[in-house]
Amino acid sequence: MPATVARLYRYPVKGLGAEPLPHAEVARGGGVPGDRRWAIARGRTAYDDAHPVWMRKEAFVMLMRDGDERLAALRCGFEADGAVLVATPPDGPSWRADLRTATGRADATARLSAFLGPRADGAARVVSAGSLSLTDIPQNGLSVINLASGDDFARRVGRPIDPLRFRANVYVAGLPAFAEREWIGRRIGIGSLVVAVDAHIERCKATQVDPATAARDVDTVRLLREHYGHVELGVYAEVVDGGRIALGDAVTPDATPVTAAPRLRRAFFYVKNGWILLRSRVRG
Repeated sequence: MPATVARLYRYPVKGLGAEPLPHAEVARGGGVPGDRRWAIARGRTAYDDAHPVWMRKEAFVMLMRDGDERLAALRCGFEADGAVLVATPPDGPSWRADLRTATGRADATARLSAFLGPRADGAARVVSAGSLSLTDIPQNGLSVINLASGDDFARRVGRPIDPLRFRANVYVAGLPAFAEREWIGRRIGIGSLVVAVDAHIERCKATQVDPATAARDVDTVRLLREHYGHVELGVYAEVVDGGRIALGDAVTPDATPVTAAPRLRRAFFYVKNGWILLRSRVRG
């Protein structure tokens, strides 16, 4: 069976739910339009909406931090091309907020602050990224998961693992488990896009949270290391030729030999996005 795009997502608000997409137009050097277009800044984070800048994920409320997994209990939908958040808490009515406006962001801030409760570092607030994308790395691109790799992990740990724990943009079906690990340093066709795969994604505590129940119920980081000797699942890809990506599109690795050793390419990627080196080692 040929490899295809089985799922396509963006996450309009960093830390909140996924928005499934049937297709997307992705520019060279960019990511899925509207991905991480807004975020929930921590109280102590000095963030100016008028002058957006990329910041490390620790500046924002997100699932990695104990206590913030409550975010996953908020059912999220999106309207107006991802600009309007429709949120449903588990114990109350739905509410809507137009995040394009300061008033809408203030309303979302008030409701999210009430939902999250008192915080030691002050009230969280919804902020705009402008034309940026506040992903976990400063380099724009796509995050890609091989569904068979997630299935293999689930089989080894003996329980279902929802692929949305890994919050990727592109989920690929039809590959052998962990075939994507051979993509480092290669170009891959995804629909009419061509991407260069730069590095494996090293996983953190955010993936411990079940996106359906908001429970921190699987020690994914420990189990990945226990079963595979590393904490990597999925890859980062830079868009070198822009185009359209849609559900069902073919995913075709380029047969051209890698131009640099995978270890060297990954080292370069991590140095360029050097914050990762603070908590991880590049492995061959």
